[in-house]
Amino acid sequence: MPCVLSARVASVVLGLATTFLAACASSNHSDWVRAPRVAVHDQLVHSNMACGPTALVTAIASEEGAGADAVRALGDGAITATVERYGSRPSANDASVARFKPASGVNPSDLLAWTNEWRADLGLDARTGVFLDRRAGETEREHAARVHRAFADALAGGAVPMVRVRCFAPNWYATRSAYLWDGIASHWIAIVGVPRALEDGALGFPFAYADPAGGRLESGWAAAELEREFVAAKGDTEHWTWLADRPFLLVDAPRLDTLGRGGVAWFLRTTITLDHALLPPAVVADWPAEEPTTVDEAAIDEEEADAAATDDESGLDGSGREGSRPGDSADAAPPAVEG
Repeated sequence: MPCVLSARVASVVLGLATTFLAACASSNHSDWVRAPRVAVHDQLVHSNMACGPTALVTAIASEEGAGADAVRALGDGAITATVERYGSRPSANDASVARFKPASGVNPSDLLAWTNEWRADLGLDARTGVFLDRRAGETEREHAARVHRAFADALAGGAVPMVRVRCFAPNWYATRSAYLWDGIASHWIAIVGVPRALEDGALGFPFAYADPAGGRLESGWAAAELEREFVAAKGDTEHWTWLADRPFLLVDAPRLDTLGRGGVAWFLRTTITLDHALLPPAVVADWPAEEPTTVDEAAIDEEEADAAATDDESGLDGSGREGSRPGDSADAAPPAVEG
């Protein structure tokens, strides 16, 4: 039987909603630091794999100054212009191919070099590339606070963080009778707003981002995972390491729909990691050394064995699997019935 709300009940519900919104408005999260001026661009103006250069165009065009003005004046044409001039240069991983690959996009090291060359030509300051994994001895709260502070300090200084997110899911490998974690895809976005400060003990934070997929302004949440173990790869298509012990903040963003999750069976777990960022060097100058929490030695051993027997299946930027490692059967085993 349908449920019909009386006028009195509806009034109470409306009152509670109003109270909740007022409480949110008075919280620390109502005081956000944002990009000076947000210019959102759509990667599809160029191609399906142009999220990296599009995030770069968005980041520069959202800053202030003559260099940013020059990029803004190009509009969506800035994407093609930067791909043709900087994306066509040789990749640091393989000089025989270009940085930008139409089938797979661009890896972090090449995007960093590309970014700094373009910024230098525009008279803008340089960026540094950092992985956002939790460091040895760092608690989950310290990890979340460190990443948040870097984003907030960058935005407060007029810079727009460029961030790569990555999606992982288990896949069944019959030859080993086991589920193995696979990388599905990665995607570059531009962070255009975060709360200025976090409440004491916060394990995560909301963020606003410009999504190159469709040229949209969206929102998400990045936070530590405390209950369920997961592993994730750190690196690029040439060199990567599997990290264990919940190494990255996980992202929850309902509209982040370009990472292939829709093609994963409903009973399999997927994770999205806040993986890598291009930031002003000053905001990460005091970060601890890049020593991951725990390296998954079993996965490394297995990858070395696989490399001797099979073709490389890696592909970090949307081109296929990013590598694989044993999954947690309790998390990945299918249920007795299908949904």
